[in-house]
Formats: sequence, C-alpha cells, structure tokens
Amino acid sequence: MLKKPCMTMGLGMAVALLLTAGAQKPQFSLRIHVEAGDQIRDERVVPVSLVNPDEIIRLQKLPVLTEKNLMAATTTGTGGLLLGFNQAGRHALETVTRTEMGKTLVLIVNGRVLYAAEIDMPMSSGRFLIPGGMDEADIALLEAYIEQRKKL
Repeated sequence: MLKKPCMTMGLGMAVALLLTAGAQKPQFSLRIHVEAGDQIRDERVVPVSLVNPDEIIRLQKLPVLTEKNLMAATTTGTGGLLLGFNQAGRHALETVTRTEMGKTLVLIVNGRVLYAAEIDMPMSSGRFLIPGGMDEADIALLEAYIEQRKKL
C-alpha cells in the first residue's frame, strides 16, 4: 500500500527518462520508478518536481516496471485504474516496496508524471491502483496495448 499520494509535475523529467532508454518509443508507455537514495550516483538519477506537497526528489533512471510487465487494467467506479502485472512485475513491485520503504514510487504514463506516493508497506498482490488522473485517450491506448499483448 502507498501513503501520502502526490500529484506530480515533471514533463521534462519524464521525457528525459524515456529518451535515456535508447529503444524505440512504444505507442503506449508506462514506467514506475523509485526514489533514489543518497548512495546512488548522480548520473543514475534524475530530479522530478512533485506538487502537493511541493518538493523535488531524485528518481532512479531505470524503471522498476514498464508496460511490458502489464497484464490487465480495470477502471474503478471512482475514476481510478487498477493495473495488474505479470509474475516478473509482481515480483519487482513486491521487492521494491519491501526494500524501499519510506521512499516515493512514481508512475509515468505516456511521458507524463501521473502519480507519486510514499511506500508504506509491501505490495505483494501484483496490482497497482492509480486513484485518478489518466485521461480517456491514455486509457484507450492502454486497453489497446493490453489487447495487442494478449494476441502475442
């Protein structure tokens, strides 16, 4: 579970993360990054501005999860979205939420920083709830991406 959700800004940071991947940009992209600790060297981190509360945090450039780990997405009745990940994604999410307690987890969708929250307990279910903020175009791309992956 995550506490202290933050609405976020940081388009420049999100674009920089996508560009550093070195691969062709997918039609739909989803990245989950974790806040970098002080021991992580500067060349492996990127700053991101959060709003509510206003602060700048350092994120690890390499994502913990990507759209390749995504298996399902279900809209909630309150405008949220519940993401479900494959076995590797579930393991990665559980590991990072167990080992990085107290740090911030940041979700970037299609180059936009969408959601950030402090890790307050391990997430072992392989599911990640976005309370809101995804527009209908992003949701349509996400659903099309999942359908395409099912056919592979």
